[in-house]
Amino acid sequence: MAHCIQVWRMRTGISITLKPIDRRSLTTVEQDRNAPHKHVWRVEIVLLSADGVGTNETMRGTGKSKTCVRRWQECFMRAGYDGLLHDETRPSRISKPPSTVSWQRQTMIPSRSPGPQTQTKSSPLSDEGTKC
Repeated sequence: MAHCIQVWRMRTGISITLKPIDRRSLTTVEQDRNAPHKHVWRVEIVLLSADGVGTNETMRGTGKSKTCVRRWQECFMRAGYDGLLHDETRPSRISKPPSTVSWQRQTMIPSRSPGPQTQTKSSPLSDEGTKC
């Protein structure tokens, strides 16, 4: 009987080096009392990582999970400062069934059949509408 062994490697350390202007921008967001809270903790993750703090200590300092810390570290490395402030669009969890769309189209198409016939008064000269 063959045994399968799966070996997990630890992720190598992430090294984030900040330019002075980037550090100023990040600390400005961190200290801004009107900044959304999600931006503040994202910035804290990047600043702690840039200061050489490990992932576990960053998790303790921010109260976020390991996957969250790694996600925002990678996001900053990929997209920079703007990547922290703008969320990526995600697909909707609720999708509309295709039958709903076709039903809406059918009800919105005007009917081509003539409407109800209205009776008009016959003129005194016409014989229509008179019974003999």
